[in-house]
Amino acid sequence: MKQSDDQTLFAWQLDFESTRNDLCGPLATHPSRFRWAGNRMPNVDDDFQSPYSMTNKGLRIELPVVHRGDDPYGLAYLHCGYYDTRTALPVVRLGPPGTNRYARDARFIGPLMTMKTEERIPTVMFMSQEPSIRVEKRRPLQVVLSEDTRGLFDKAYCSAKTHPENEKLAIKQAYTFPLDCRRGAILLVGYENINHVLILFNIELQHVGRHTCKIICSADELDDDPMMERARLHNMVQLFQGTNLPKEHALVRQIDLEPNWSLIHGDSGPLNNRTSFADLSLSRRILAKFAPYDAFDSRDDGTLVLHIDLLDQSEGPQELYELE
Repeated sequence: MKQSDDQTLFAWQLDFESTRNDLCGPLATHPSRFRWAGNRMPNVDDDFQSPYSMTNKGLRIELPVVHRGDDPYGLAYLHCGYYDTRTALPVVRLGPPGTNRYARDARFIGPLMTMKTEERIPTVMFMSQEPSIRVEKRRPLQVVLSEDTRGLFDKAYCSAKTHPENEKLAIKQAYTFPLDCRRGAILLVGYENINHVLILFNIELQHVGRHTCKIICSADELDDDPMMERARLHNMVQLFQGTNLPKEHALVRQIDLEPNWSLIHGDSGPLNNRTSFADLSLSRRILAKFAPYDAFDSRDDGTLVLHIDLLDQSEGPQELYELE
């Protein structure tokens, strides 16, 4: 850092289990965090780059930062990337608009995005290596599958050892995650190797309501575009089932390789929600929903519950129409 202005130093990636909080510092805690970032290059011809340094307020660096209105979450563009693109570093402003204290957004797992950007006026940022984080009381998490949901899938796998341990071998009604598990996933494998569902969750998001989940589905007929999310999930299941690693480790490894499965991403609406759904067919929808706050906030020993259920939309109210 004292002898180079190479900003690939900050282009490392978080994996699925590398952080227990939703904020982290700008410097990697281990060289393994760079294992998928080796082909990023500094923008050596960039005349707009200012020097950065470590101060008693943390890393002082000047970067263009883009926010949506007053949203504290944003993207800071590093002076590195691939060819004519720049790496987008997810950041969080730790205060009202105008504050220059930032932290890295630890919700974003996997490889960092790169994109073409227009030149913007850089913002002076101070990023502490250990940002102050309010940690809530630890509560056990239980993921409950409805009877209809269990009957639709062949097997289920978790990203951590659940209790009892044999629950990860076949579909059961409930999966209780370890107390120190704040981020995880459940993979539901469909019969005949079709119609898979991946459920991601994070229960330590202090700035967006504390709990968030996201559902990703594959379909019977895959899109011709290999980059489509459903096709990626189908291919991931093939790789996952063919590995000799313990299934919880294999699931974490596959999720780490896919940036679009980070909880920071969303197709529409707020980027993180306590409720998520996806259509399995024209008539059925799978829904994931955390228990309401009043179900566990009033008790110190309460268990946080993530409910997974099926909705039959064919039985819902239908729109009126006229016969010709």
